[in-house]
Amino acid sequence: MKFSALILAAAVVTGADAFVAPSSSSAAAAGRLQQESSTELNLFGLFKGAGATKVRPTEAASKLVPPSEVVAPTPSEDTIRALFHLWNDALATGEPRLVAKRYAKDAVLLPTVSDEPRMDQESIVDYFETFLKLKPQGEILVSKVYVGAGFAKDVGVYEFTMGATKKKVKARYTFVYVYEDGQWKILHQHSSQMPEQVTPNDAPKLTAEQVRNLFHLWNDALDTLDAQAVANRFTKDAVLLPTVSDVPRTTPEAIKDYFEMFLKSKPQGKILESYVEFGPSWAKDCGIYEFTMRGDNNKIVRARFTFVYQYVDGQWKIAHQHSSQMPEGLMAAAAACEEKLKQDKLSTDNDNKSQVNGSQNSSEKVAEKSKGKDKKGRTLSILDRLKL
Repeated sequence: MKFSALILAAAVVTGADAFVAPSSSSAAAAGRLQQESSTELNLFGLFKGAGATKVRPTEAASKLVPPSEVVAPTPSEDTIRALFHLWNDALATGEPRLVAKRYAKDAVLLPTVSDEPRMDQESIVDYFETFLKLKPQGEILVSKVYVGAGFAKDVGVYEFTMGATKKKVKARYTFVYVYEDGQWKILHQHSSQMPEQVTPNDAPKLTAEQVRNLFHLWNDALDTLDAQAVANRFTKDAVLLPTVSDVPRTTPEAIKDYFEMFLKSKPQGKILESYVEFGPSWAKDCGIYEFTMRGDNNKIVRARFTFVYQYVDGQWKIAHQHSSQMPEGLMAAAAACEEKLKQDKLSTDNDNKSQVNGSQNSSEKVAEKSKGKDKKGRTLSILDRLKL
């Protein structure tokens, strides 16, 4: 069999492990070979230099060897950290669907404040429809980034400021990014509350100083002289044992009724001694406070107090207040009052005795004077006197 010299030359140059049958269009075959990559001609890597020529592969070869154009880039760590800002900016729009567009087609979201995994675009949109009502804006506090070809991971701690409530919330995060449709997108996000700060009813964790400052909310309400405003500082099922009433107040109406009377003295208080304890959704502050009664010649009154606070409806409120007058002063006043009552009784008894004695003397004198006389004062005879 005879072969075209041109075909043999092309096979030697390209190192192909194949022969091309002779044809009348040898020049065209040579041109075609120059356009094909050596990788296509040496699919099993038997010859050196295979794959060295970077040209467009044929359709058959592309099914076996991925074209170099689809290899995803390896990003820098700064690029990956910056992706958080794209997501955060989407939150700032308040549009759930814009936020959802930051996620890859097969993304899985394990959200901060929902038990339900979100595994498609619609469920991700559904989550952010609720979350965005808080108007969150975040910042990364701690970040650790890993990068690879077409893949990246950013994990750490972020903090959100909720524009709707001014509340700050820290959480742990994991972002896994993939390169999809020419963009870096979120393939997976896992966000969880800080476990040491998780509290029932989402109650914020307080410090001792913050517990003491709850008193000022109640004291400021007193300053309004509005009994309803003061009553609003209590929970719906609060119990008040007040300073100057024997009646326990166990309903919002009864609490308001007490303060309508108490506020007539225009009280303003300050804490002199405070002893604080607190737990996940409760706090207790007890000690001594002092009131200036501006409506009663600025009289100063000291009392002992107990406040028990609970986190209800997004606020710290008073679940129980017990206020009592200082017992030593109260006992001294009671003793003085009792002594005064004794003295008053003794004086009254003496006056009564004097009055009785005086009445007896007067009666005797009258009787003496009326001896031997009739009702009209006329002198009676001896027979009349003897009733004979």
